[in-house]
Amino acid sequence: MLYFSRHLCVSAPTRKRAGTVVAMAANMACTLSALVQPYMPNISDVIQQQLLAPPDCNVINAGLVQYLPAGHKIGQVGGATGPVG
Repeated sequence: MLYFSRHLCVSAPTRKRAGTVVAMAANMACTLSALVQPYMPNISDVIQQQLLAPPDCNVINAGLVQYLPAGHKIGQVGGATGPVG
């Protein structure tokens, strides 16, 4: 089965793989927000608000943990910092 986007046609396996890539990136961003939290708490808070991350995501584990469950909706996307310079 093919899914039609605005400008391209995507097969079901490609769509599933793209979803996996986005989920991994979102979970890595969540992990990154926990790592920088002691040093840059404001930026960490902004990232977690954008991800709509659960409050327990500030716990660092030995490996990559799935903080955001399948089907998780991401909030309003924006910059984590203001203009530089």
